[in-house]
Amino acid sequence: MKNRPNVVLGVVTGLVVALAVVAWFVASAKEPSKLDPSTPEGTVQAYILALADDDDEAAVALLDPQLGCKPPLSKPYQLNAVALTLVKSTTNGDEALVVFDLTEYGNTPFDSWSHRESFELLRAGSAWQVTGSPWPIYGCE
Repeated sequence: MKNRPNVVLGVVTGLVVALAVVAWFVASAKEPSKLDPSTPEGTVQAYILALADDDDEAAVALLDPQLGCKPPLSKPYQLNAVALTLVKSTTNGDEALVVFDLTEYGNTPFDSWSHRESFELLRAGSAWQVTGSPWPIYGCE
């Protein structure tokens, strides 16, 4: 009977690990809902997803040309799967500020981290362009 608590603890631990693996698969496989690309929020989403897809040309097309960015972009690391949660978006005339919570997923179920990023945007005709020092590209020239 002394082994019974160890068996129960082992089963509970196994269930927790199994649930964590299932949660990781669900989170990393979930397609993000597409925001309207003509909005500041949709522009930032498209920018981040282009970086996650390693599509530097698409990411640069969403950046303010005044930043001087050209493919290939110099990034501190390659994004893998990423989940985005819009925190706040404010627009003042031709300027906007968009804040997202980002959760990045690595190669294992226990390899994820979250952080909050703010993006400044400028209206360019009917589109929006990311400007300032946009994460994770903190300067191009």
